[in-house]
Amino acid sequence: MKCLVVIPTTMHNFSFSAPLAWMFHKHAENVFGIFGFELTKELAINYEFFILELNWFIELAEFKLLVEFIKANNKHAKI
Repeated sequence: MKCLVVIPTTMHNFSFSAPLAWMFHKHAENVFGIFGFELTKELAINYEFFILELNWFIELAEFKLLVEFIKANNKHAKI
């Protein structure tokens, strides 16, 4: 199972998710992480599982857009 972790970055262009890094550090061969602005159609198509991090209310709008983008390009995606 390959999983793509997407981290919304509304507040800062470059941020870091320590909880996600800790949670997935033993699964680096199966989990790939990107920031929301790096999500492409190709990535949305090539992954079956997605984890979107939502830590702050200010990221909610970008979170919604990311979910819509993934579903528009990969109807079978599990988010």
